[in-house]
Amino acid sequence: MFKFIECMRRSVMKLSLPFLKSSKASQIQNIYSDTVYSLYQAQDKDTVFIDVREAFEWREGIIPGALKISLSELSGKIHSLDPNLNYVLVCRSGNRSLTAARMLEKAGFTQLSNFQGGMMAWQQKRYPLSK
Repeated sequence: MFKFIECMRRSVMKLSLPFLKSSKASQIQNIYSDTVYSLYQAQDKDTVFIDVREAFEWREGIIPGALKISLSELSGKIHSLDPNLNYVLVCRSGNRSLTAARMLEKAGFTQLSNFQGGMMAWQQKRYPLSK
């Protein structure tokens, strides 16, 4: 029985080794409302907020100065974004923005932050909105 288990362990290691060698650490950092607000207040020209919600959601308000690029349009607009900038991806709750961040990561972007809690958290804190 021991030989069988050892043989199985080695087989699993051989199969998983190429995957382990090729996997990269994610470039996406999850950040929360207070950090996002600090970044907003800093007004750093190298930090860009992208709101990936849909147009009807933008009418409820966006983070002032944020680019409006819906998730459905992002793949067609990636080429217009500067990969050297820091991007904070925003949606309603943090799910679509994570998907957007993963898209940018696949395209080679490395300075990516996902706003966990999204606009729900932003509005709950009563941070400024632009319409």
